[in-house]
Amino acid sequence: MDDIRNRFDWTLDLDDRYKVLTYALVRTPDPTAPRRESEFMAIGAEWWKAVFDDMDTQGLRAVLDEMVGLGVLLREHEDSVRTYRLRSPNLLRLLGPQEAIDGELLRITERGRVSRRPNPRNFHPVVDRKTVAFGPLTNEQVGQVYGQRRPFQLTLVTGSEALGLDAVERQLDKLLGESGDGARDKAWRKVQHTGAADADGFVKKLRDSLKARRRTHRYAVVRLGEIRYEGKLSTLFDRLVRELGQTCTNESKAHLVILLDPHDSWRWLKDRNREHVLSQSRVTGIELRRWSDGAIANAFDSVDARTGSQVAGEEVFRLTSGFHSLVDQGLSRARPRSSVNAGTLIPEWETLRGETLANGGPESALLALGLRGSDPELESCVWEVLSLKEESKNGLLVLTDTSFELATEQLGDAARELLESHVVEIREWIRTMDLARPLNTGEEGSMVMASWVDDVMLASEG
Repeated sequence: MDDIRNRFDWTLDLDDRYKVLTYALVRTPDPTAPRRESEFMAIGAEWWKAVFDDMDTQGLRAVLDEMVGLGVLLREHEDSVRTYRLRSPNLLRLLGPQEAIDGELLRITERGRVSRRPNPRNFHPVVDRKTVAFGPLTNEQVGQVYGQRRPFQLTLVTGSEALGLDAVERQLDKLLGESGDGARDKAWRKVQHTGAADADGFVKKLRDSLKARRRTHRYAVVRLGEIRYEGKLSTLFDRLVRELGQTCTNESKAHLVILLDPHDSWRWLKDRNREHVLSQSRVTGIELRRWSDGAIANAFDSVDARTGSQVAGEEVFRLTSGFHSLVDQGLSRARPRSSVNAGTLIPEWETLRGETLANGGPESALLALGLRGSDPELESCVWEVLSLKEESKNGLLVLTDTSFELATEQLGDAARELLESHVVEIREWIRTMDLARPLNTGEEGSMVMASWVDDVMLASEG
């Protein structure tokens, strides 16, 4: 119990906003009730006005989703409204007596500022030191994979080649393969899945592989495109949880990881039962994200190129916008070594950038970003919206509501109908592929476009 309590305290200590929201929940009449984002905002502002009064809806949602990823909260969906609640009433036992909770709340909120420790989202584990390769999953996301202790777990990973979707399997092979050292768990054995199969054949093969129950844990990593299935994805995922979960025990666990590329991510975002599936305790949703400049600097530090790593991280981010495929390929080419100044390695990314934007490179880059090879009407909508960005005073490329409104005037009938009927899902797809991110300035609907996306689009046109 002490170990569990210590781990829980460490989780909350990552960000004081986590701790204030969690402790403030305990001070309410019904701590475990599901609550809307607006209710969390009111609870936070009641205790920590200096921080939560300045936070917009997108910022609060990011904090709440981080707490979901860390296992503190559970996200649900009721009547098309997103709600959050404590993952388990048992967590209340870990927080201590009310006097201690009140004292910690006062200690934090009287400082009037946010205190943070190293953010697990800013660290990517090394996959290969010889060729210098990092995984696309952050330490926080790795924790989501390891943190699930149920006999069967389904993890859905959305992303693009540019975000490192192709590298997820390699990272999981290393992580789960190394879990036999006793530090985390006994060794996992991989269940191979080769060739396309229909849903019935896919489920039967995996179920047969798990039925043996030889006191070994097993995992499989599968691209959704390898499963021939035209129905609702929520129905397929529910079936996988129900049927495969029946074959597993604590002594013989199974973890199925399904990779959703840009095309399949679009199918998933349009599924009305998506939030219901993701709210299940045996299902984890992970979105691959671009690296931050801090994460790139930490990567230099991880391979002992510490001198100048912060400045180098900022420059590499400027050149790549943090897309995993570019960051990791550049690291592999540069092969940082001890005592080298990280700044001297920047030319590797400048060369890589030039190669990608020259000749036929832009088309390959568009394919990697998800702007080619998915849904033709979706591509037309997104391309038009991205083309209508505005440049802000500080040089940011901003998508506004006007960008979406003007796009409808430029599109053909089919694409215009799609944009008008699915504008919310298209915004979400742009965000999920990390082509643009919500702008946290209180401007509802505005998004900041990745400069690398704009560079590739311009190169393809010129």
